[in-house]
Amino acid sequence: MADIEGYDYLFKVLIIGEEDSGKTALLTRYVEGAFTAAYVSTIGVDFKIKSVKQDGKNIKAQIWDTAGQERFRNITSSYYRGCHGAIIVFDVTNRASFKGVDNWITDLEHYGSGSVPKVLIGNKCDLSEQRCVTYEEAKSLAVINNMEYIETSANTNINVENAFGKLYAEISKKITKQAPPMENVIRLDTESVANEAVGVAVEAESDSSYGTENIPPWANKIMEELQKFSTRLEAVDKLVNTVTSILKRLDEIEIKMSKFESRKVDFKSAQAKSTKPR
Repeated sequence: MADIEGYDYLFKVLIIGEEDSGKTALLTRYVEGAFTAAYVSTIGVDFKIKSVKQDGKNIKAQIWDTAGQERFRNITSSYYRGCHGAIIVFDVTNRASFKGVDNWITDLEHYGSGSVPKVLIGNKCDLSEQRCVTYEEAKSLAVINNMEYIETSANTNINVENAFGKLYAEISKKITKQAPPMENVIRLDTESVANEAVGVAVEAESDSSYGTENIPPWANKIMEELQKFSTRLEAVDKLVNTVTSILKRLDEIEIKMSKFESRKVDFKSAQAKSTKPR
């Protein structure tokens, strides 16, 4: 969707949840209208910009896609600060991802704010035959934690727009209650962004610089550093895989040698018996 000229609200939104719950696929479907079955883990964080019109207001959402792996928790935790809302994703075909929802809520309360509007999403609802988390138990968890619950499918584009729309409505409702109309316009605070960028210097950008086709320099810098980090991790993973393969091969050779020695002993024993005088 083309960028909206000017905006009434600028929301910082987080997408959090366990690895392989479909967070990146949801974001790609929502922003780009596309889906790919190829699964690639998010390294650290990534973000996209989406501009929409809702309830007569122009909304520009800066949506941060966070990695679900435990090893990235220290990196992603800094992005909770200053967020206006969060989408917590689990996979309805993976009970472990549902059990992890409580941990993500705890992280959100610890690093961000417990009062941040949030929506619980049960993703991959199109895989009905593989479902292991019922609608009723997910809805109950959402009610207990004062969240909306909605089931989506990034693959078949079920409820994706609706899920983000619900979150925007909750954020707008909270802002309207908290501030007079003239103060409702949320602008990106340069100082807070500098903190979130983990030491990367931030230059003041014009409104137009936040479009998806014109990412600000500070964001590009973050992405470059994350890409370097990703490359290093890939090299380490390849080395680990190579060493694992070598060790496995050595184990196989050791087993074969052990069998060979055993047969050698049996042969000598048999030979000795055959030559023993009767």
